[in-house]
Amino acid sequence: MISIIVPTFNGEKTIRKTITNIIESATHLNYELIVVNDGSTDSSLQILNELKTNGNIKVINQDNRGVSSARNTGIQNISKKSKYITFIDDSDLISKNFLSDGIQFLRDYKDVDLAICRIEKLTNNVLEDHNLNFRFNNMSHKVNIINAPEMIHYHMGGVVFRSALFLEEKFRFDEEISFWEDAKLINSILLEKKKYGLLKESVYYYNRDPHNSLTIQSWNDEKRYKYHIEKNYRELVIKSIDLYGKVIDYIQFLIASHYLQFIIKSNSDLINKDYIKQDSDFLYASKQIFNYIDTDVIENLRTSYFYKSILFKLKELEYNTELNKSEIKVYGQKYDFLRQKLYFSFSKEIEKIDSDYQVYKRTKFLTNQVANLINEEYYIEPLFNKKNTINKVFMVHLNIFESLFDQKFIIINSSKNINIEITSKSLVKRTLKRILKR
Repeated sequence: MISIIVPTFNGEKTIRKTITNIIESATHLNYELIVVNDGSTDSSLQILNELKTNGNIKVINQDNRGVSSARNTGIQNISKKSKYITFIDDSDLISKNFLSDGIQFLRDYKDVDLAICRIEKLTNNVLEDHNLNFRFNNMSHKVNIINAPEMIHYHMGGVVFRSALFLEEKFRFDEEISFWEDAKLINSILLEKKKYGLLKESVYYYNRDPHNSLTIQSWNDEKRYKYHIEKNYRELVIKSIDLYGKVIDYIQFLIASHYLQFIIKSNSDLINKDYIKQDSDFLYASKQIFNYIDTDVIENLRTSYFYKSILFKLKELEYNTELNKSEIKVYGQKYDFLRQKLYFSFSKEIEKIDSDYQVYKRTKFLTNQVANLINEEYYIEPLFNKKNTINKVFMVHLNIFESLFDQKFIIINSSKNINIEITSKSLVKRTLKRILKR
């Protein structure tokens, strides 16, 4: 039997679709569906009572105590016959083969206690790959976190566990925290078990629509900041030291990768900067936790130079990696035929460019024409007042005849003895390439 636990709070807009999706996926399985209504004030309970005619569904009501409490309540009410367990949020969906694939995997691999599937983010009916999906390019069907420390996991949706982890070993969600409780539990288990499986043909559809996103709301919670570092990151550090005598690379990758959420530009409008700027303890806690993160781990993160330099700063170090010419690309943003002006930007490898750099276009007379900065979306980094220049857009004069040929752009920093020349394909070649793709 597989136990499916769904916590819900005011999920009237999505809960019916989620429950129907689960029932359709579990049709030929021995299953129980436990829905924990965490003090909803909308019509969620009424909808659940309508759906409860299915004998496999159990609805449990409790006062509003949070998602961790709701999940723990679900665990306490699973059948003694339960062999497997999974948690699905009240606005999410699963592929039809997710449950059956998870069960079969754990039957086939007795040495593995949990298996995970791909995650697709669903925002306004648009699907987007989750950044954790790179792991499914791995040839193996199993991940050992000691041998592959970069293969981190922190998402509860899309995981099938052996029920014994909860019935016999008594793993539970930490009810003292309201953020990252799923990642903390999963990684507490992985620190002990060391392995997880990959369900390569299954998908968990994570609903990121704004009215459903608890993650967005969590940025206004004071506990999302210093408290999160001390209660979540630090406790995993302590557990790793207790088990291994050190902070294993996997936990280092996990913490460093997740900490990027505090500094990436896409979160700049979500972060409550008062909790960072006015709380010197946040910076202190950040520096303390990064004492456990090796520079090699930061170097190997799947992120840009700019963000790596910030993490190095937390260790009181400078990140001095030189720009790699071969990795830099020129992106044409717009060509104004009337005024014969080209608007362009660089790929993310150039994010570390600052006011000490000059950008030019090489003319047909082999002289350098200055490229003027015309748009710069600054993100003021709360920790170090660094400016993220990922969206710098430059403008340079380019006549129609020149647009027929490849262009050379020059990046110069005299103080660092940097002089990089980048060749960009002509506008004609770019246009033809787009047409052929269609």
